[in-house]
Amino acid sequence: MTHLLLCCELRFIPVTITHGEVQFPVFWPQEQPILIVDGTEEPLLPRLPLNAPPVFYVNQNSFRDVSHQGQQLMPNASHLFDTARHLAVEQYNWTAAVYLYDHGKNIDVDFLDNLQKRMKVIAVKLKGQANGKINETALWFILKRIRQEKVRNIILKCRGSWLKTVFNESEKHGLLSKVYHWIIPTLHSETQHFEQLLPQSSCAHFSLFVLSAIQPYIQHVYGNCTITCILLHDLNIFLQKVMKNCSVPSSSKSQLYGLSGPLKYRSDGFRRKFNFITKSIFTGQKDQESPKNKWSAIAGKRIKIIAVQEEPLFMCNCSEGCTSECNNFSGFLYDVLQELAMNLHFNYTVVNITDRSRILDVQQSLGNNEADFALCLCSLHGNHNNKYVEFSFPLMDRGYQMIVRKQERGIDGVFEFLHPFHVSVWLSILLACIVVAFILSTINRMHPYEWKNLAKRGKVSREEGNSMDLLNCLGFTLVSMVQQGVSVLPLSYSGKIVAFSWWFFVLVTISTYTANLAAIFQSQNSLKLESLSDLVDQNEYVYGTYKEYPLVKFLKASSVGPFQDIWEHIEKEIDKRLVTSEISGLDQASTNNFVFLASSAKVFDVKSKVCNLTVVGEIFFKSRTALMFPRGSVYVDEISAMLQKLQVTGRLEELENHWLEIDSSRCEGGDTDSEKAVEVRDTEGIFYLLCIGLILGFIVGVLEWMCHNALEKKKPNKHP
Repeated sequence: MTHLLLCCELRFIPVTITHGEVQFPVFWPQEQPILIVDGTEEPLLPRLPLNAPPVFYVNQNSFRDVSHQGQQLMPNASHLFDTARHLAVEQYNWTAAVYLYDHGKNIDVDFLDNLQKRMKVIAVKLKGQANGKINETALWFILKRIRQEKVRNIILKCRGSWLKTVFNESEKHGLLSKVYHWIIPTLHSETQHFEQLLPQSSCAHFSLFVLSAIQPYIQHVYGNCTITCILLHDLNIFLQKVMKNCSVPSSSKSQLYGLSGPLKYRSDGFRRKFNFITKSIFTGQKDQESPKNKWSAIAGKRIKIIAVQEEPLFMCNCSEGCTSECNNFSGFLYDVLQELAMNLHFNYTVVNITDRSRILDVQQSLGNNEADFALCLCSLHGNHNNKYVEFSFPLMDRGYQMIVRKQERGIDGVFEFLHPFHVSVWLSILLACIVVAFILSTINRMHPYEWKNLAKRGKVSREEGNSMDLLNCLGFTLVSMVQQGVSVLPLSYSGKIVAFSWWFFVLVTISTYTANLAAIFQSQNSLKLESLSDLVDQNEYVYGTYKEYPLVKFLKASSVGPFQDIWEHIEKEIDKRLVTSEISGLDQASTNNFVFLASSAKVFDVKSKVCNLTVVGEIFFKSRTALMFPRGSVYVDEISAMLQKLQVTGRLEELENHWLEIDSSRCEGGDTDSEKAVEVRDTEGIFYLLCIGLILGFIVGVLEWMCHNALEKKKPNKHP
C-alpha cells in the first residue's frame, strides 16, 4: 500500500494505483509536498501524473532509484554498488565472485560490467514466484552450483523478504562457513537486525553498510530503529526547517543535518551525501570453544555421513543389521573418523549405510547435499573431473593382485629335509626305537633260547651272549631305520616277531618320508607367479577378472605389455574369463588352474578367511584412495590437513597395522609347517601295527618260556 503524508498536519491518506499510475485525492493541493513510504519490493514503481505535487520517497526494501520522479531520501543505489565494488576489488582483492540478484535495471548492468573488468564474476538471477516469494527449488540448484564452483566470495542483492530464506538454504549447502565472504549492498541502521536473519550455526564473514554518524543517539532515543524510521525523522527536520509554508524551495544554503547525514539534494533529486560505513561481522565466533578454533568451519558442527560397509574399513556390530540406527561400529575408517572428530571438535551422524556396489549412488547423494562426506575409500583414478564429488588427502594405495590356489611350499631352509614329518612324528619314531630296543634286550635276557642264556649254558661264547644287550639292541633298531644289514638277529620266535614288526614299521615310515620329500622337491620346481610378466609367459594357468572392475576398461584401452597381452588372453574366452561376480572368480581359482585378478578388498578376504587360496605377486594398477566430499565442500581442507597430520605423527600407520595386517594363525587351514608335514594322526595305523607286533612277540615269548619250564620238569634228575 502506498501512503501520502501531509507534512504540516502529518496525516496519512491511502491512495490507489490505477494502470500503474498513482491516483491522488482531488482535494490535495498541488503545491503541498507528498511523502511516499513504499513498502513493496516490486521491480517497477507506479508512475506519477504530470500535475503531481512535490514527492519524497522512502523505500528501505528495494534497490530502485526513483529520483527522476521526486526527492529520494535513500542513498543513491549506484553509490552503494560502487562502494561494494571498491570493497571487493581494492580492499579484499577478490579474484572471483558470485553475483546473486533478483531484479534491477541499468544499475545492475553497469555494476556487473565494471566488476567483470577486474575479476571473474558468475552472475546468477534469483527467481521468484507469483505470490512474491522466492522459488526455493531454483534457489537449491543455484546454491549447489555456487558450492561446486568453489568460489568463496558472494555479492547478494535481493529484496529483504528473501534474505532469510537465502541464508537458511545457504547454510544447508555450507555457504555460511568461515571460508565464505558475503557483501550485502543494502543500508542497515545497525547489525542486530541483519544477524537475526542468519541461522545460529553460521560463521561466515559479512560486509554490511551501516549508518555511522550518530549510532549511540539513535539507540538512546529510538532504540532499534529501522532505516525508514530514521529517514522519516530526517524528513521531518527538513520539512520544518528548510521548507516554508510546506512548499519545496528551489535551493537552500542552510547546512542542515539529520541522523542520516547532511540533508541536501542535487538537482536530479538524489542526496548529496549520506553518512554510512562498511562494517565487517564474523558470525558464529561466540560459539567457538577456544581461540584455536576461531576460524574452523567444522568445529561445533554436526556432520552427516554416508558409510560404505566394507570389511575391515567399516563394519556394523549390531544384531539387528547394519542400519543408520545402529550405533556400534568398528573398522579402520571408523577409527579414522573418531580421530578426526576428536581433533577437529565436531560431532557426526551416520545417516545412511550402503555397500560397495552402490558407490555411484553415494556420489549422487553427496552431489545432492544429502551428506557432508562419505566414509569410504574411493579411487582418485578417473574421478578428478567428477561433477558430484571431490576428495580429501589420500589415505592409502589400493590396486589389484593375483589370487591362485595354494601350492605346497618349496624347500627353503637348511633343515627342511625334516619337513616331511612333523616334529611329533619324529619324536614318536625315536620313542619307538627305544621301546623296541628295550623289548628286544628284555627278551634276550629272559628267554631261555636267546643269546644271553645260551652263553650261560656254554653253548655260545661270552661275546655272542652280549650281542643283544640294550645298547646293541638300540643299534639294531637304528641301523634298521636306514635299511642297513645287521650281524646278529634274535634266535627266539618272540624276538623274530618283534624284529619283523619293527622292520615293517621302518619300511612304511621310510616310504612315507621319501614320497613326501619328493613332493616337496617337485613343488620347489613348480611354476612361480611373482609378476604379471610371469603370468603372461606361462601356459599352465588361465586367468581373468570381475567384469565390473575398473581394471577391465584399463586393460581394453592399454597398448602396453603385459596388460595388452592379458586382455588378448581374456578375449579368447571372454564369457568364462570375465566372471559375473567376485565370488565366482574365487570359486574358479580354488577348484581350477585359474588366476583371479582381484581388488584389494577381496584380497583382504582371501588372506583372512580363505585358506585354500593364496595371494601372489605385487600390487598392480595402483590408485590412491581418499574420502569423498560434495564438490565445493568447505570441510575438505580442514579434514585433509588433519589426515596429513595423523600420517606425519604415525597414527594412521598404527591404525593400518591394527586393522589391515593379517595374522595367518586366524586361518585354520593356513600355510604352517605343522599342517603341511605328516602328523602323528596321519601315521597312527603303522604305530598301531607295531604295537600289535610287540604284544604278539611278548605273548609268544611267555608261551616259549612256559614250554621250556615244562620240558625241564619232565627231565629226570641226575644224582652224583
